[in-house]
Amino acid sequence: MSEEVKDTETAVSQENTQAGRRTFWGTLAVLILLVAAYAVSHAVTFQQNGYLHYEAADVAGDRRELLVTVSALEDQLETPSAVAAPAVGALLHDLEQSVLRAETSDEVNDLFETASQQLARLGIQEDVSPKILAAAQSRAVETVSASEEEREVPKRLFQAELEIAEAWALDALGAPAVLERVEQLTQAAEGLGYDAGSDVGKTLADVAQELKTERPNRRLVAEMMGQVADEIRGPQSLFWSHTALRWLEVMAWSLTGMLLVRLWSIGKYIATGKFDAKWNFWWWAKIIQAPLLAVGVVLALTYFELGVASGETLGFKISLRDQPMELIVAVSLILGMFSDRAYNFLTELAGKVLPDRESAPGEGQSKDGDEGKPKDGQEVPGQGGAG
Repeated sequence: MSEEVKDTETAVSQENTQAGRRTFWGTLAVLILLVAAYAVSHAVTFQQNGYLHYEAADVAGDRRELLVTVSALEDQLETPSAVAAPAVGALLHDLEQSVLRAETSDEVNDLFETASQQLARLGIQEDVSPKILAAAQSRAVETVSASEEEREVPKRLFQAELEIAEAWALDALGAPAVLERVEQLTQAAEGLGYDAGSDVGKTLADVAQELKTERPNRRLVAEMMGQVADEIRGPQSLFWSHTALRWLEVMAWSLTGMLLVRLWSIGKYIATGKFDAKWNFWWWAKIIQAPLLAVGVVLALTYFELGVASGETLGFKISLRDQPMELIVAVSLILGMFSDRAYNFLTELAGKVLPDRESAPGEGQSKDGDEGKPKDGQEVPGQGGAG
């Protein structure tokens, strides 16, 4: 071989190596951008749109109605704060100012009796309103009875008790109406199979018991209603489980699998001096091909059942229908890593569904187009290793 030919081959090899390096770093940049975009978008939806991460995001009609009722109850628990809070706050503020101007304990007692009646007119039971104000009334009497020099401590304790009384009053205002709706919700849940022994039934029983107490805690009830909603929806996933967005998950993870294998393949071809710049178009085309192929295969496995049998096993069937999102993500990643085999699977499926009359399925298809094409995930010819 002449020196001129050797120099030409060396120059071509160096050009191919440089092209391979550019392709390697370009692929790595695409992978990093994909991971960053995926992480940011999922962090945002997990915090602000958590319903997109529920496995049972598209629940049946009856369960959806149950979820709507639970959501309405959660809103109703906040209603007393929005409607009655200004009235209760103004009432107790006037009471505080009047007590601080009072001179005798009898005057204080009269003020609290009037305030108790006003709370009853707002909707609190007549036998409960005196109990709400009892601790504040005791501190108010201490404040009035103390000398000017000793009033500061009982005065602060009196103001603290008024704040507690305000919270108690708001809880008491919301409890009766919410209790009635909780009882209706319990009956509806039993009709859908959530009996008294289920987690939903037990939580609703705890809610009813809390609302019947003398001093119901609205925040605790709201938290328990949230647990009921979570139980009806199903377990929350780190992945998008909503009907439309789950296909973006399939495309993202198949693309990730393809990019990972591609990085490994490019690095291997560069290291062995076998990279050919002509392969770049084929490699970049796979960025579009791999996700679409994965969507096709996942769709096929969702609506069809694939039977697998061999001489070494008794055979089994593969189906992605009603499978958790974690399994679909794993399958998508594998499909991206073996996109060529995903294409072969769809080709064989098309041959069975749409057979060629002139040739048997799988026959008559030339593979000349595959000659000289780099094999993702395979060893360089002549280098040994897995095929």
